[in-house]
Amino acid sequence: MGNENTDRLINNKEEFGIFSKEYQEKHEMPFAFGIGVNYKDSKKNTLATRWLSVNVAINEKDRNFGTASALLEFFNIEMGEKTPFCYKEFSTKISMDILSSYFHMFVEDDTKRHENVEALQSFSKSSSENINSFSVIFYHKEEFLTTQPIQNIADAHFRLALISRLKYKPNVLNLEKVFSTLPTLVWTSNGVFTPEEYNKTKWMSGEFNSLQILVDKFPPLFFGAPIPEGVRIMNPLSARLGAYLSPGTTIMPYGFVNFNAGTLGKAMVEGTITAGVTIGDGTDVGKGAGFLGTLSGGNTLVLSAGKDCLIGALAECGIPLGNNCVVSTGVCFTANTPFMEVSATKDTLRKAIDFSGIDNITFRRNASGQLEVIHKGNKAELNPALHAGG
Repeated sequence: MGNENTDRLINNKEEFGIFSKEYQEKHEMPFAFGIGVNYKDSKKNTLATRWLSVNVAINEKDRNFGTASALLEFFNIEMGEKTPFCYKEFSTKISMDILSSYFHMFVEDDTKRHENVEALQSFSKSSSENINSFSVIFYHKEEFLTTQPIQNIADAHFRLALISRLKYKPNVLNLEKVFSTLPTLVWTSNGVFTPEEYNKTKWMSGEFNSLQILVDKFPPLFFGAPIPEGVRIMNPLSARLGAYLSPGTTIMPYGFVNFNAGTLGKAMVEGTITAGVTIGDGTDVGKGAGFLGTLSGGNTLVLSAGKDCLIGALAECGIPLGNNCVVSTGVCFTANTPFMEVSATKDTLRKAIDFSGIDNITFRRNASGQLEVIHKGNKAELNPALHAGG
């Protein structure tokens, strides 16, 4: 962890502004960066990184180039074509050095939140027992996030956090190698553990009764992202990190939203939103209902539902839906499932895929058991009191 620059001492905000301006004039700045804490096993292997601050230069508000300038100078990092991506771990002592050299005037400022400064202070405030170092991560250009596969565990958790913090919608960031990169871990309220170490140190003592949360490759949403604004989640395990939840979303106790999936507006989730799937504003996914997966069986079709759709209880949808569409209760179909298209002149047998993205469609089973399509929507109407976003 060498090559730190500890010579700088900034005395006040005015000096910090001058330093930041001069640094940015001479150096290339990152498109995205973050500050996090690391969870390690007994052999000091990094198990997970919880990104406490996430900064992207999508707009002026999220740039935070002042903090980036300080971190890049301190660690002697030059972003550019030769360094498109950089990840560093550092100790509590180093975080204190950074704070005292660059940010002590912001630590004392109680008039405004400084998320990056709070992140550097966070180690002493944590109750998790196996956090023992900090991390910084930098991306020179946005293209690295959208085109390059995941580099390590910290990178994977950062990209998932970008989605859950609503910086990127699903299916934009490159999440290639996410499954091969992330280990299966025990995520608890008091740390993150390998299953082997959890069984050895926690299970025998009975601590699992109060501590165990989840055994999974992916962290629960609340591990890597703050509580989403205007969202209600009945079960804290019903969303993985990487779920995109818009204000006004309600997830009922048996609903589930996977990583790289989510809601693009107010929505009711009583069923499952599979990885890669998005649903539009006003859409309701009924109890036990969902979408066919895109992660197994060679399926590459990206599924979605538009605005004001209703996926009835126990239904399973296998195509992208337009707006104001209905999949009736219990109707399950793939892209190749035959449906009888009902019309005033002539009924025609067609495949479900032929109706992809078309508005005002109802998929149903008639009294004779025949699967049929009618060109008539039945707009889902959510209860406004349940999706007010507050």
